[in-house]
Amino acid sequence: MSQPSTWYSLDWEARAEPGGDSVGPVSLETVQGWLETKSLGNRAELRKLGTTEWLRARTVLATTQALPSDAEFSGQNSSLPPRLPRPRRMFVAGGALGVAALATVLVVGYRAHWLERWRSSRALPIAAARLPGRTVLVSEARLEPNLDEFAELPPEYGASALAEFACGGVSLTRLLRASRDKDLAWLQERGLLDLLQNDAWRDALTCGDTVRKTLTAVSVGRVSFNDADKVLEVGLLRTSGGDLPGKWLHHTFSGFAGQCERPKDASNACQPGGHATFYDAPLRVVGDLDAVESFAHAYASVREDVSTNVEILDELIKLSGKSDVTTLTAKPEHVDFEDVCRRAAPVESSEAFIKACFPDGQATLIASIETKVRGLAVEQDFLTRNRVRWSKVLLARDEEAATSIEKDLIDLVRDWRSQLENNEPQLIKIYREPSTFVHDDLMRSVLDPFLRALRGMKVERHGQVVRLLADEELRPEESKTIHEFSETRRTDQSATLEIIDALLAKTPPPASSLAVFVGPEAAAWIVAPRAREEDCAALAAKLHALSSGELPPELFGAKFRLERQLTGSTCVGKALPADVKGCFLSSASLADFAKCKLPASPFVFAATSKLIGQWQVKPSADMGATEVALLKTCRLEFSETTTAFGCGAGRWTTALLVESSSSDVGSVALPFAKGIETHDFAFQKDGGLEIEKFAGAINLKFERAKFDSMLTAKPNGGT
Repeated sequence: MSQPSTWYSLDWEARAEPGGDSVGPVSLETVQGWLETKSLGNRAELRKLGTTEWLRARTVLATTQALPSDAEFSGQNSSLPPRLPRPRRMFVAGGALGVAALATVLVVGYRAHWLERWRSSRALPIAAARLPGRTVLVSEARLEPNLDEFAELPPEYGASALAEFACGGVSLTRLLRASRDKDLAWLQERGLLDLLQNDAWRDALTCGDTVRKTLTAVSVGRVSFNDADKVLEVGLLRTSGGDLPGKWLHHTFSGFAGQCERPKDASNACQPGGHATFYDAPLRVVGDLDAVESFAHAYASVREDVSTNVEILDELIKLSGKSDVTTLTAKPEHVDFEDVCRRAAPVESSEAFIKACFPDGQATLIASIETKVRGLAVEQDFLTRNRVRWSKVLLARDEEAATSIEKDLIDLVRDWRSQLENNEPQLIKIYREPSTFVHDDLMRSVLDPFLRALRGMKVERHGQVVRLLADEELRPEESKTIHEFSETRRTDQSATLEIIDALLAKTPPPASSLAVFVGPEAAAWIVAPRAREEDCAALAAKLHALSSGELPPELFGAKFRLERQLTGSTCVGKALPADVKGCFLSSASLADFAKCKLPASPFVFAATSKLIGQWQVKPSADMGATEVALLKTCRLEFSETTTAFGCGAGRWTTALLVESSSSDVGSVALPFAKGIETHDFAFQKDGGLEIEKFAGAINLKFERAKFDSMLTAKPNGGT
């Protein structure tokens, strides 16, 4: 049996649709990013390397369990079932410290009570007779019906979570968390640099806030089911109804009133693969169009005899306690026991931690268990109610199979305890390594109770049901440590609330709040107003009026720079704050005009920092001896404000002008004897610099060098 992958391991192949070309290996984190940015659509599929079965990408992501990383820690509590990895809750010292994926954050402070007896009064989120016959998975979070505390929840978290869950958008809270310490290419790929220009994100956030206000019970779930050769998935909420706001079409699904996403061509047909919803008071069903249509057909066709799969799921829900998130699977192909170690593993040392945490040589035993299981309930609490707790409920084919599973689990737990006793010093050492991840800081504070819970695992059996349970109470000093840890996240929480609140109010968020996640340069760029065509036309006209007639030589370079920035297509969309625009239009001379500075793209900051320094030509194999001798005398030098270029004795200097829209390429203005020329450049993987058409049609490569600075020299033929 193959080892379960981590969220970051390159263990998967991906394709955009059934039958399409595949790419890989890729990680689940990469696939999640593609889905967020719509690089992959709703028909995307994944296949584990070494296997033949293609699975729906969103379903794979939904059932991947792990503790929160930096991208997912919110400081609030989880209520939505897992669409993304690592949804968890944690209560400490009578208060609530939420540890959850931001996409699943809705409510705080509810009290759930574990049922100590085997059976409970729990029921599936909808009547069994209305579920599709080939339902394979139901994931649910059930809360107390009292919504008094829910009313106190800041709307930002619920709006962001429901923007994704109910409205087909992106969870901006989770995306912001994920952006911390990421490079500019990552921010650009996911659209964060154009946050204020993304109307779709803002519309989805408004839609999520509307749904939040209509919730009548904070009880949400997911249903995955087979339809022909596909696995489809819908989400379930209980609301007071009402239409979703935004660009939605009214549509009827098997007799139920609903809405679907309007296509980009604004026609009166549902967008293929787009989001959809229907409402049957008080139930709202949400999901992709094909999933909602198929589910509505089954939901409308009430059956007297339910399928075997649904019978299994109905039995499992009665065997489950009131966990924060419960995932029920009928006829599971795989029972993942390593997930406990994987959820606790440090982000950058996961393989070493898992190897030290989980015993080797268990593949045959686990495969034996899997052949005897017809249903699996995973109760996904990890840190909750001042305890470390989780459980797996295995529903066997019969009592004989249950007895065999019980024996196998007892053997597994015995070997697991031995593994922990032998490797506990190594596990502690791994967590003493420095880390910048929030997940690792959290787990470091609860590693002792986590290991105690693992060592205290127990196996229980009743009839055809076997439960593997870990349950360890936190000691007072451990609760205090976790509470102190939660206090360190308040800056992130406040910044997130301010950003989402501003977007809901359709105002620019504070740059200081964005800077918490993306840094000051990117934050300033994101919030800056953008130049429109009419703005660019006014600026170009002003520049032309001021630069007519003869100009002193020292302004030639300024005129060149300003013409490149403020005329043509390069101007539209540039950051143009009101004070800078006013500076340009009120200037009385070209010299004053040149003093007005447009905000630079964060890519320009990055490219300029890479350019600064001294460079010389790197000869290539196809150069002749004479050519090498000539070009080796050519040098480039960049400071933060000045450029110098010279071959032999010639030297020219000019103001540094860099244009860049990515991390690795851009253009730079260089001073030649005949005047200023703009050349495209690209940074090389070896640290070098290639400049296109530097000498006629020849691309030249430069390498870092050291020589007497040219920047102090007097300009000689340049500007």
